[in-house]
Parts: sequence; C-alpha cells; structure tokens
Amino acid sequence: MRRGLLENDLLLTAFLESRAGRISADEVAGLDQLLDLPDQDLLELMLGRRPPGSLVSDPRALRVLAALQSIRLLHGPSGSSTITPSQAMNHV
Repeated sequence: MRRGLLENDLLLTAFLESRAGRISADEVAGLDQLLDLPDQDLLELMLGRRPPGSLVSDPRALRVLAALQSIRLLHGPSGSSTITPSQAMNHV
C-alpha cells in the first residue's frame, strides 16, 4: 500500500500486518472509506489529533480508525521496543 505520506504508510502497513490475512469484509469497507480521505486528514484522524466529526461517520470506518489509533509500532533494528503511533511520527 502506498500513500502520499510516509506516516500514513507506516500506520496502515502496521494495521494490515496486525491482521495477517484475517481482515473482515467490514474492515475492508471501513478501510476503503478511510483511504478515500485526503492524506493529511487521514493522518490527523489516525493520530487522534482530529475528531472524526463529519469526515467519518460509518461505524465500520470508525472501528478501523479505532484499531489504527491503537496500533503499536515496532521500532529499532532489534524490534524489541514498542512505541505509539504519535511517538513513531516524531522519529520519522
């Protein structure tokens, strides 16, 4: 998956990897709605800097958004430490 912002790529890739082939039809529909958003809006939503408000109202998209917001990314060559998405954005 390739988006315009590296931060979006990192979070979306981590989400998909965490599902490891177990993504439901509802998650696909919700993710599809989120991917229709402009990159900056999507990033602000994923980092929790912006409430979904009028951008996202479908319960499927809101569930995927909540999952994206809870992702913990592995960081570093050993993969031993975990950081939150907002911390990851400060390291990019």
